[in-house]
Amino acid sequence: MASGALRLTPWMPAARTRFKVDFLTTRAWTQAKNHFSASYQLPSDHPSAKALEKMPYPTTSLDHSIFEEESLEYTSTVEELNSSAERIMSSVQVLLQMVSEGRYAAAEKLHAELVDMGVSIPPSHVYEKAARYVLRPSFRGDPLTAFTNWFSLIPGANVKLRKFRGMRTQLFARDHIPRIDIIMRFGLIAASKGHARYITPEVISVVVRHTEPAVSTQYLADFEKEAMKWTKSAVRGMKGMKRGTLVLKDMHSLAVRTQAIAGRLGEAVALVQAARHRGVNISEFTYSMLMRRLRRAGDEQALDIVRELAPPHIQDTFDVPWTSASADEVAEVSTLASRLRTIRKAIKPHSCISHPHKSIADFIHDYRETTNRETAISLLRKRAFRCGRPSASDWVLAELHYHHSRNEFVHVLLVFKNYFHLLGVPADMVRFYIRTRVHKRRIGPGLLRVDRTHGDFMSTTKRNSRPKLWPTPYHTALVWGALLWMNDNSTVDRLYRRLRSQALQNPVMISAGDAESPGVSASNDEGLGNQKDGLAQTPSHVIDGAHFIPFLVAFTKRQQIEQAFQVMSDMVKLGIYPGVEHWTILAGFFARLGDARRVMWILDRMEADGDTADTRSNSDTGMPKFPAPTLGTYTNVMKSFIQAGRWHLALDVRTRMMTRFQYVAGQWPPTDRVLSVLKAYVDDASRSATVDRPV
Repeated sequence: MASGALRLTPWMPAARTRFKVDFLTTRAWTQAKNHFSASYQLPSDHPSAKALEKMPYPTTSLDHSIFEEESLEYTSTVEELNSSAERIMSSVQVLLQMVSEGRYAAAEKLHAELVDMGVSIPPSHVYEKAARYVLRPSFRGDPLTAFTNWFSLIPGANVKLRKFRGMRTQLFARDHIPRIDIIMRFGLIAASKGHARYITPEVISVVVRHTEPAVSTQYLADFEKEAMKWTKSAVRGMKGMKRGTLVLKDMHSLAVRTQAIAGRLGEAVALVQAARHRGVNISEFTYSMLMRRLRRAGDEQALDIVRELAPPHIQDTFDVPWTSASADEVAEVSTLASRLRTIRKAIKPHSCISHPHKSIADFIHDYRETTNRETAISLLRKRAFRCGRPSASDWVLAELHYHHSRNEFVHVLLVFKNYFHLLGVPADMVRFYIRTRVHKRRIGPGLLRVDRTHGDFMSTTKRNSRPKLWPTPYHTALVWGALLWMNDNSTVDRLYRRLRSQALQNPVMISAGDAESPGVSASNDEGLGNQKDGLAQTPSHVIDGAHFIPFLVAFTKRQQIEQAFQVMSDMVKLGIYPGVEHWTILAGFFARLGDARRVMWILDRMEADGDTADTRSNSDTGMPKFPAPTLGTYTNVMKSFIQAGRWHLALDVRTRMMTRFQYVAGQWPPTDRVLSVLKAYVDDASRSATVDRPV
């Protein structure tokens, strides 16, 4: 039939979708149609026109038998042709449909073709899906170029203000540091479209932390330029000026605080000077925090500069002494309720927790063992995270201490990975042990048993969606210690070589007390950080003396004297002066061996240098000075001599301790236990001498 032949004709497929020709406008098509019709128009005096006028009309009706009847097949074919005409889609609509359906590879190709043809692509929030797809680790290609292409198609804030929660989670809530260039591009594009309000805190802090001061300063200028350009064009009048002033204040204040937290106080002061020279205000909280850190660092010259730039009333509040819970106050509270109130009051907004971390860890242990519940601990954790990054970092440190004291080393790794970027630690080993041990109940002989039946509030399986915190040397030292005790002897040696290599790459430039910001690095084959051009030296990779303590303990327990001496030698070469903990471990090791000469030499040096002025090294020899001994030093040496059966040497050390500290029973329980053992030995020796005495 004719309808079937028409439908099956190869030169006119009825079911094919037709695309509209974007470059042929309606006006051009109308002109072409009129021109096409004009070629058949004739003047009225033309002979052909006169002949047509004289031609008569047909007198008989039309014969419809030459046409096919309108059957059902004919009707369906016509409807199909009409519906196909209604499905005309432009190339931009096809691109939107591809992105909506998740066909990102095909959308990439079509986008490139449209750009080459010069076709304008209207902005749409649908393209945010493609930009988030580029951020996946499985993406193949150039992520920076692809992300720029898709994210540039996001509409401005005048259409709809966006917070980009999902994209910010992908960029900032991972345990590893993503590419900084993508974060920088994300900030510039978002600022140029008026979305700087919600992305400034994370973007500016990450860029200032990770990049060199020259790079971060230039980025601040670019970010400010894009943000102010949109503000002036989209928000007019006094409202636009006020919003622009607030953006500048927040941005520069955040940059100053980030530099100060990273220990780069000179750069922070320079930023304040540059901002005030341009008339940009700095927040009062930023002034107070910067002056507090300058006072702690002893930089009076920089402190005077900041005081001159700060408003007068800030100086009055700065000198108010800061009070914290003392050890005596902590010891006085006995009940769980009173201890809970003390810890809750110590968690304050925008400040560190003014409570010892060990006391918090002890409270966590006592609360769980007594009540078998997690309610109070969960509330304290939520309060700490609401109060800001400093309190959150301190709370997680207490959790790490809790697990480390219980030898739950897998949980130490879980907590660290859940809340921190994997900086300053062997990231590959952390991921390996979590992947192989966290989901198993028992891992062979001698390995950890991961217990989840207690509803473990630390190593929860729920993924942390907050931006990752920046580890300090206190956090990373606990992770290195956990990895050490989870490995055998051969792995311990390899792990120590990695620690020493990282210490060589990141020399101690910032004290551990000020090391509260992270660094960025690219992982090499060893899992260590390699500094790249343009990336700043930051404290998260810094290795301090606490990192060497577990290795010193491991080598002394294995009676590897050469390795123990090598640890002390490496510390001195790296500019890390051994502390009282290191010499206490070494003295206890020699006491267990019965080497009285070396033990007494260490105690003599510690007592002699500890009584003099506090200087780093002796002026005559240039050697580092020994720290003053503590009660723990004498207690460890006495206990080690008792284990070696050298009772008389333990009594000599007791005499030295009594002479130096005037110790009274009850001051420290570990010392009391060792003294009670010595007293029992003396009493037994006296009774034996009385029995053996001849009558």
